[in-house]
Amino acid sequence: MFSSVFNQDLHTFLPARVLPLSTSPPTDVEALFDNEIIEVRKLLKPGGHRRIEAQAKLRALAIMEGSILGEKVQPGVSDLNRIAKQVKQGQSWDMIFPGVASINFSSKGYGPSLDLRITKKEGIPVQLVPEGTPGATVVAVKRVDELGFYSLGRGELAAQVGLSGPQTTAMIRYLKLSDNPDCFKGIIIGKSKFNRYSQRAITAIKDALKTVSIDEVWKTYGIRGKRKVAAA
Repeated sequence: MFSSVFNQDLHTFLPARVLPLSTSPPTDVEALFDNEIIEVRKLLKPGGHRRIEAQAKLRALAIMEGSILGEKVQPGVSDLNRIAKQVKQGQSWDMIFPGVASINFSSKGYGPSLDLRITKKEGIPVQLVPEGTPGATVVAVKRVDELGFYSLGRGELAAQVGLSGPQTTAMIRYLKLSDNPDCFKGIIIGKSKFNRYSQRAITAIKDALKTVSIDEVWKTYGIRGKRKVAAA
């Protein structure tokens, strides 16, 4: 529109990266950090007297690294000096910023919209742990709609797996689904507690029935008096 009206390209007046619809796609995180470290290394060359500019670039990179590691405190001068020293020593960016190096950013968008997805890189161990686990600060996952995730009562679960209610309870005990937060949660509404199951409970029971018969499970887990197990 700008070029058709004024017969000039807007990117000759503004950098491409700040245009409302950028002429350059979002830069891959590896390319971004590679380029920034190269620039910082140039700024830190002896006699350049551009250390302040280098620290400004490093601060942005360090903040991103800290955010991924769950650190809320911004890097201080000593932190930036330490990183600058590593850069001058020729260390690669993935050694200096291991948190950023452990993830991939993939993007897709149409017009002004942008979808961002964070995925683990091949070879980098990632483990999903329950909220509040000590030392687990790299990635946080929280389900907001608990009833949406744990959408099944025992009767609905039974219908999905093709068993009766008591048989389903026996399978729940056999598989200890009540101890598996991916399959079960007791949800309190008002003064009442409801046992709810996720879609993963369906998969767990169906997979188990491929290797064990419901009759075998029923003999041990179908009668409360035979074994003290947690109620479903």
